[in-house]
Amino acid sequence: DRQYQAYNGLAEWKEYGKQTDLRSLFSIHPESITLIASEKSDIREIKDLKGKRVNLGNPGSGYLQNSKDVLKAVGLAEDRDLSAEYVKAVEAPGLLQDERIDAFFYTVGHPNSNIKEAT
Repeated sequence: DRQYQAYNGLAEWKEYGKQTDLRSLFSIHPESITLIASEKSDIREIKDLKGKRVNLGNPGSGYLQNSKDVLKAVGLAEDRDLSAEYVKAVEAPGLLQDERIDAFFYTVGHPNSNIKEAT
C-alpha cells in the first residue's frame, strides 16, 4: 500500500528516498481496488483493458498509483496499451454511462455510492 511504499522508498517515492519518519496508528477502514467495466466493453479480466478507454484516477490520488500498480502487475503500460483518463472518481460513473470510457478503477470501501451509480 501507499504507506509501505513511502516508508521503503518505493514506487513514486523512489526519487525522494525512504520516508522513515512516517508513522501510522491504524487504518480507518479497508479499501479494495475495484475495476468497474461496462457490459458492452467485453472486459472480463485486467488484461482485457488493452486498447480500452480506462479512468485510472486523478493526479496525486492514491488510487491512481494503485491503478498503475495493477496494470504493471499484468504487463500493461498506461501510455502504450490503453487510452488512459485521469478524472476524479465522482466523474467516472457518468463517463461510463455516457460510453466515454469503457472502465474505471476506484480504491474505495464498499458499499459505495459511486459504484452503485455506475451499475
